[in-house]
Amino acid sequence: MPVNAKVATHGQLTDQNTILRQVDNIQLNQVSDVSLDLKPRDIETMTRQGNDLLVTLENGDLVSIENFYADPNELSHLYLQGDEFAGDIFQVGLADTAAGTVPYTTAPVLTTAESALGAAATGASPATGGELGTAGSGVAGSGLGVAGVVAGGLAIAGGVAVAANSGSGSSSNTNSDTSSPDAPIVTSISDDAGEITGELSNGDSTDDTTPTISGTAEAGSSVGLYDGDTLLETVQADADGNWSVELSEPLAEGEHSLSAIATDAAGNASAPSDIMALTVDTQAPEAPVLEDTDGTTLTGTGEPGSTITVTNAEGEALGETTIDDDGNFTLELSPEQEDGTELTATATDAAGNESAPSAAITVPVDADITAPDAPTITSVSDDVEAVTGTLTSGDSTNDSLPTLTGNAEIGSTVTVMIYGQAIGTAMADANGAWTFTPETELADGEHAFTVTATDAAGNISVPSAEFALIVDTAAPEAPLLDETDGTSVVGTGEVGTSIEITNANGDVVGSAIVDADGTFSVELTPEQAAGSELTATATDAAGN
Repeated sequence: MPVNAKVATHGQLTDQNTILRQVDNIQLNQVSDVSLDLKPRDIETMTRQGNDLLVTLENGDLVSIENFYADPNELSHLYLQGDEFAGDIFQVGLADTAAGTVPYTTAPVLTTAESALGAAATGASPATGGELGTAGSGVAGSGLGVAGVVAGGLAIAGGVAVAANSGSGSSSNTNSDTSSPDAPIVTSISDDAGEITGELSNGDSTDDTTPTISGTAEAGSSVGLYDGDTLLETVQADADGNWSVELSEPLAEGEHSLSAIATDAAGNASAPSDIMALTVDTQAPEAPVLEDTDGTTLTGTGEPGSTITVTNAEGEALGETTIDDDGNFTLELSPEQEDGTELTATATDAAGNESAPSAAITVPVDADITAPDAPTITSVSDDVEAVTGTLTSGDSTNDSLPTLTGNAEIGSTVTVMIYGQAIGTAMADANGAWTFTPETELADGEHAFTVTATDAAGNISVPSAEFALIVDTAAPEAPLLDETDGTSVVGTGEVGTSIEITNANGDVVGSAIVDADGTFSVELTPEQAAGSELTATATDAAGN
């Protein structure tokens, strides 16, 4: 769709070099002021592509302004028509962007009243808000319908004030500011709605759809507040550089990326501020579901991440907890609740939205809230040769699947643990006896067993005393026989192992324990005749 446009160079703002035309492509040959017969609401996005500025309209049409960024030392300026009153002129502040989407702000630089004053001073007809190419534009025969275009020239263009008589014009350039202001800073976002109020941090959730946003910027600059590429509000920084605005239109549910851009009086736009992420959530979570209680604990399900608050029938708060990522929670009630007490719960999400109360759950009458006595490990059995039998705490064994036995409350579930990590369970029989053999072989090394008992009501005992065991399935090195005279034999072997001496007939003729320095001496019984062959084996404490 062709758009009415007016282009004026910075140097000569007279009606002779100010061009009015219908375009969808504008080619600039030098730094210029471009006025489009468009209102801010007509524009969807602005994009920088090389040195060109592409203006995409709400209806999908595209206006291309070629060479808009051609001069790195002096920018061209862009002007739009006022949204509210015909005749107002808005200057567009463009963020300093190398490529892609260009955030922008709009600020009025000339109102209808100011335009009328300017026209009266020059003898031109006051602008009355007519559209381009219509009567009442204020510029006879020019076809320009903006109040700021006086006598054929742009009324305010990059700081140039224009006056004209009878179609001739003169100009004086008063603008020498081409420096962009520093990026503004969003210092706070304030939530004053719902149960949870106060300052919000980056990434927070809120149920306030119109929070108050504050920050700092160059004193006197126009600050545009954006959600992504969408302009939300425009506010003026005061003499101290402070600004604050409460959103006039509510933010939609979901995630938002808020940033600010400052535009100074000369139309120079800053880079965007750092983004403040915010999630608007005004939807209350579903009421939690209470599943089980014995008066001391309460379990249930609900929205992950929400906070559960439990109360009794008298409204007394009994505790809070956070629902885990799987949607489950367990809460220790304080104080414990008596049989027959009704409990309810509410869920509050991170934004402060509170659910309706849950359905009530009642503490069972005669509920068992007493934990069983600590169970015991009475013995551990080794049934792997060569050494078998009952082990005591601290013993070594070559049985990697030893059998544990003990006592616990009748009917309770016994949980067997190694260093506090469960490896299996057993059930205490009618006499309170239990037996457990691991399903997975124990690794060589030290192991410390404990057990707990859990009764039918879910009460868990304290752990039993520790039972230590060393699993050793590696056989010692064969011993060395150093010397014999038929009455004794000496040699070396693994410290602490048992040495057994046999003759060629397989008869055991002596035994000993390898001492701390790795040597042993065995008295042979009976004495062995000259020429007899003797051999020895070593057996460690685990029976290898």
